[in-house]
Amino acid sequence: MQEGGARRRNASAACSCTIIAGVLCLLLSVWHLNGTASSPSGLERSFKRLQSPAELFRSFPLPFTLKRLVNESRAEAAAILQGRDDRLIAVVGPCSIHDPEAARDYARRLREVKVEFEEDLLIIMRTYLEKPRTSVGWRGLISDPDLSGAEDLGRGLALGRRVLLDMNALGLPTAVEFLDPLVAPYIEDAVTYGSIGARTVESPIHRALAASLKMPMGFKNSRSGPSDAVLGRAETYTKTWHTLQLPTVRRIGRALVVSCNASSQELELADAPLVSPGDIQDAVNAAVAASAPQKKLAPDSRGRVRIVQADGNPDSHIVLRGGEDGPNFGEAFVAEAKERLNKAGFRGAQIMIDCSHGNSRKKYEGEVVACRSVADQVAAGNTAIGGVLIESFLVAGNQKLEPGVTRLQDLKYGCSVTDSCMDFNSTKDLLRELATAVVARRAKVSQSWKEAGTKPQKAPVPHS
Repeated sequence: MQEGGARRRNASAACSCTIIAGVLCLLLSVWHLNGTASSPSGLERSFKRLQSPAELFRSFPLPFTLKRLVNESRAEAAAILQGRDDRLIAVVGPCSIHDPEAARDYARRLREVKVEFEEDLLIIMRTYLEKPRTSVGWRGLISDPDLSGAEDLGRGLALGRRVLLDMNALGLPTAVEFLDPLVAPYIEDAVTYGSIGARTVESPIHRALAASLKMPMGFKNSRSGPSDAVLGRAETYTKTWHTLQLPTVRRIGRALVVSCNASSQELELADAPLVSPGDIQDAVNAAVAASAPQKKLAPDSRGRVRIVQADGNPDSHIVLRGGEDGPNFGEAFVAEAKERLNKAGFRGAQIMIDCSHGNSRKKYEGEVVACRSVADQVAAGNTAIGGVLIESFLVAGNQKLEPGVTRLQDLKYGCSVTDSCMDFNSTKDLLRELATAVVARRAKVSQSWKEAGTKPQKAPVPHS
C-alpha cells in the first residue's frame, strides 16, 4: 500500500513537472516571437510575428463578386494598353490614403463620375498605401496606420486590405504603387493596376515582382538623368508648353509663367531645361525586363519563402512623370518615348502620363496644365497615350503631417498629408475634357481608316 501511494505521488509530481515545463516552453516561445533577440552585431532588436497572407485573407476575404470586378477591370486595362480598346485609363485619387473614411467618401463621388464617362474612360481609384520617401517622413497607411510614428505594420496590413476591399465593393477598381515586395502578397489579389516608382525603377527585385503580378504594371521614369536624345532645343520645349491652349501663357526670359483659371494662382516654370527631364530609358528597360520570364524568391500565402517562376508581364509599360529638371508630358517627349518603346518591341498605347510629381512641380495647379496637354494630344489623334494618373482629393492642396506630433483632430478632412492634390470638382472637369478628347481621337482615327481604305477610281478609257 505504501509503495503504491509513493508511486502515485511520484507520478503526480512528474506530471506536474511536465505541465510546468510545457508552460515555461510556451512562455519562452511567446517571448521569442514577440520579444528581443541578439543580433550577430551584439545589438538587441525587438520584433513581432505578423499574420501570414493566408491568415489575413481569412479575416478579410475577397468575395467572388469583387474578384470578378478585379479580373474584368484588369482585362479592360490590358486591352487599352494593347490598343484593342480606344478608351483612356484614368488612375485618379489621393496621393496617399491616410484617412479611410475620407477615402470612402471620395470613392462614392468618383463612382458616379466613373459611370458617367465609362464609354470613354476606364476610371481606377488611386489607393496608394505605401509612401516612398526621399529621406524621412510618414511612410503610408500600411507602415503607420495611426499616423503616430508607432508603425504598427500588422494593423496597417489589415487596414490597408480593408480599404482596398471597400473601394472594390463600391464598384471602383484600385491602383497601388508596390514599394515593399513582402507587402505585395497581402494585397495584390484586390488590385487592378500597379506601378513601380521612380526610386525603385532600376531595382531588379521590383522588376521581378512586376513580372510575377497578374495585372498591368507601369514603370515610372527616374527622377534625374536626362535623356541622351537631342530634344534639347529651347524652342521644342517652348512649343510643348505653348500647345496647352490656356488663357494666358507668358514667357519671361527662359521661364514660362502659366496662369491657371481654376485657382487664379500663377505657376512659374523657371529655367526651361534643354534636354528631356528624367531618364525614360530606365523605364523602358524595366518594362522589357518585367515582360520576360524569370525566377525570384517570394513568400507564399503561408509566409514560407519559395522560388517562384514568373511568366513575365505582358502588360508592362512606362509612365512619364517628369523629373528634377522639369516636365516630360509634352508631345516631343511622348514621341521620344514611343520611338524607344517601338525599338524595344512594344506596340499599342504603352505610355501613361503622370500629371503630378515632376510634371506638375508638385503643385496641383500644374496638374491642370499637364492634363490639358494630354487631352490636346489625344484629341489630335495620338494613339500612343494609354492614360493618365491624377492626384486628387476632396479638398485642394495639402497639409503638413509630423507623425507623433501633429494632432489628428487638427487635420483638415479630405486634404492630402503628402503631395498637393486637386479638389474633386476640378478633377471631374478635367476628366470630362479627357473623355471629350477620346471622342475626338476616335473620330479622327476612324476617318483616317476610311481614307486609307478608299481606293482611287480609275479614269475612264476614252473611246477611239
